[in-house]
Amino acid sequence: MEEEEAVEREKLWESVKELAKAVEADHTMVFSDNFIADMPKSDNIMFVTMDEQHHLKALKTGYKSLLLPIPILESESLFKEAVSYARFRGVCRKEETVLCVLIKDRYFERIHLLKVEETLNTPLYHFLSGCDYDVKVVKAVYDLTLLLSREGLDGEPVGAIFMIGDQENVLKRSSQLSPNPFKEKPASILDKSNWPFIRAITRLDGAFILDERGMVISACTYLIPGSRVHLPPGLGARHMSAAAITKETKALAIVLSETNGKIRLFHKGGLVVEVDPRRTGSLVRD
Repeated sequence: MEEEEAVEREKLWESVKELAKAVEADHTMVFSDNFIADMPKSDNIMFVTMDEQHHLKALKTGYKSLLLPIPILESESLFKEAVSYARFRGVCRKEETVLCVLIKDRYFERIHLLKVEETLNTPLYHFLSGCDYDVKVVKAVYDLTLLLSREGLDGEPVGAIFMIGDQENVLKRSSQLSPNPFKEKPASILDKSNWPFIRAITRLDGAFILDERGMVISACTYLIPGSRVHLPPGLGARHMSAAAITKETKALAIVLSETNGKIRLFHKGGLVVEVDPRRTGSLVRD
């Protein structure tokens, strides 16, 4: 049975290579939640994942691999955003085309051909092009927000705002709703032992303010923007204030909706990425 499955898989990979040749794709990007041991090794075939361990395993095994920041992988336009990120990292050129292959449960679920130039005007690409944030900090904030979205606090849904970077200008546009629990001792978002305390504070109103290193320097902070922004219908005061602050400063905002658990990333006053963790938490969407 396993031998028959291996033969079928080999035929599928041959079909993918033939298709890539037929459509004159310059690259083939293979998306999966799990490491794929039988993927062909080629300069034109790349494994794409959001899991650092799978990424490292692929590299050690001799595959080309691209590790993507978490929010990108769960956005609605998976392939387009991923190719956009690959272009940003210099993996592919503007004039090239990419064949994207999505694998679920060891089988090919979706295949799509994209011109790289079609991905360069996405909000994500513009964000990445002007982004000087530490990806590890953004990922840590996202991971914590993802946890809050799925589990809430004591079983109840919570909302939260995390402002990252340009902290001096952010604080100039804010006031304290209650005493700042991090005033005397900032806590690193990169240290997961700090997460329980940070989670507990989400029951209180106000935003978390982080510096570019990921140190939480303020919480229970009321944002006071001086401008307005235009966002999609249905977004309330929490999203409006966070987005407006990113318009007035160089900060990045990650906002968790208490109503529906969605996570949104704002930069330069605009919505960059929207994720619905309650629908799926993996690269492969159901």
